Amino acid sequence: MELENISGRDKIWFHPTLNLRRDTTSDQLLHVLSSFQEILARQPKVETGKIPVRFIGVGPYSLDVEADAYVTTADPEEFIAIRQSLLIEMLKAVEHAGTGLAVPIQESFEGGKARMT
Repeated sequence: MELENISGRDKIWFHPTLNLRRDTTSDQLLHVLSSFQEILARQPKVETGKIPVRFIGVGPYSLDVEADAYVTTADPEEFIAIRQSLLIEMLKAVEHAGTGLAVPIQESFEGGKARMT
């Protein structure tokens, strides 16, 4: 386990993973990836690397998209406000692309048979 000394830092890691529905089309996925990159680039306090947004895999119920950036502030309250703004913009981008966030598949048992809901 690695400890982080937060007293000396001047930026805070922003690293959400959003799970898109499995029925998201490749065009919708590309739109989401592009939108997320634009959202991060527009925020002046966000510092990104070369590939700040990535499609990282296909989960059991989702297509997984990860963002990786730093928010250049040492103030936790400012970070929380920026993180909230970024996440809301990302959710709007998902909606605008015509898809949504994944919901885990649940199995229910009726009459001794498993049924996906």
